[in-house]
Amino acid sequence: MAPLTKWTTQLMLSFATTKLGMEKPCHDTHAPKSVSRLSASSAPSISATSWGFNRMDVYGSDGQGNVTHQYWDGYQWGPAYNKIEALGGGFNSPPTAVSPGEGRMDIFSVGNSSDSANVIMHKFYDGSAWQPSETTFESLGGELDPLEVLAVAVNGSNPLDIFGKDTNGSIGHKYYDGSSWQPQGNTLEDLGDGTVFLYGPAAVSWGPNRTDVFAIGPDYTVLHQYWDGTKWLSQWESLGDSKFADSPTAISWAAGRLDVFGIELGTGALLHLVWDGSQWSGWENLGTPSADVSFTGTVAANSWSANRIDIVVLGTDGAYYYKYWDSSQWQPSETGFISKGGSFSSPPAMVSWSENRLDIYGVGSDSMLKHLLWYGSGWYPSDGTWETLGGPLEAFQN
Repeated sequence: MAPLTKWTTQLMLSFATTKLGMEKPCHDTHAPKSVSRLSASSAPSISATSWGFNRMDVYGSDGQGNVTHQYWDGYQWGPAYNKIEALGGGFNSPPTAVSPGEGRMDIFSVGNSSDSANVIMHKFYDGSAWQPSETTFESLGGELDPLEVLAVAVNGSNPLDIFGKDTNGSIGHKYYDGSSWQPQGNTLEDLGDGTVFLYGPAAVSWGPNRTDVFAIGPDYTVLHQYWDGTKWLSQWESLGDSKFADSPTAISWAAGRLDVFGIELGTGALLHLVWDGSQWSGWENLGTPSADVSFTGTVAANSWSANRIDIVVLGTDGAYYYKYWDSSQWQPSETGFISKGGSFSSPPAMVSWSENRLDIYGVGSDSMLKHLLWYGSGWYPSDGTWETLGGPLEAFQN
């Protein structure tokens, strides 16, 4: 089996490893009694990450509860161009993968241990082998909603913060302090203040000892919580009245900078909010693909350098749509998008292992892993199609 891989871009979290210029791309506390998402395929079914130059790893599920893995080693796809490998089973939600540093990879998912259901399951690659083994995971406890994807933030060379929506609707937290998991045992830290969240968290860190968490509250608005190095906020703060159809996405391209994205409830438009280091902007409407096509699911966002953002979103027509921030304005326009085509059954994953490099992945309607890349001067494939890699993969239906 192949060694694992790179820096990090997670579908709910993205770390900046980039630059600019392109089209070029590669930019009351009680819940309602009945809540349904706009989309049946709202969660990202795959997670893509990179631990260094010319290295990528993509994780998904084979539909049998197994976490799958396919990787680019700088020369070729492993374990083969059209093949995936299984890393263990018993999972109820898509995986979340991050890399705290070169040669290290951590994978998390909600699954079943030998004695408990819907717990956080974890395995890692230590630079030479998978731990605890190639096909087993360790349980970190909790009682999580299997319909929600875990969010993971990396805020140092070792520390990891994991967030998930509990079955009671609260947000649970577990973290690695450099030597052990805290809180110890099978419990999670409860970050709730009585709020019952509808949709699970997004998490991002802009530097050591800073972690920001976002989730959708009972009135469909985005709520925010953060760790300032010594403590959490006493209660979640509201980020405005805009209402959302699914979990938010958050990225940071510099210390003191946060960009939050989500799909508006009702209109299916892409909304964007900024923390500039001193204050929050208002939500800006970045539009929909057309009068007949709106967006669905969670947003894939990435930054490959300061003041550069790339966005890919799933349209209601099954195609992926792309736009980017070029350091001064949105391209192709404030509310316009570039269709990247395809026929997809779940939201995209995106990763960048170098400035001016962007790789986009999705599960196609044929259940195969699809791939499109920007290499600095053009897209590949260049004919409007997508490269087909391994499979079959499961597109999770929430």
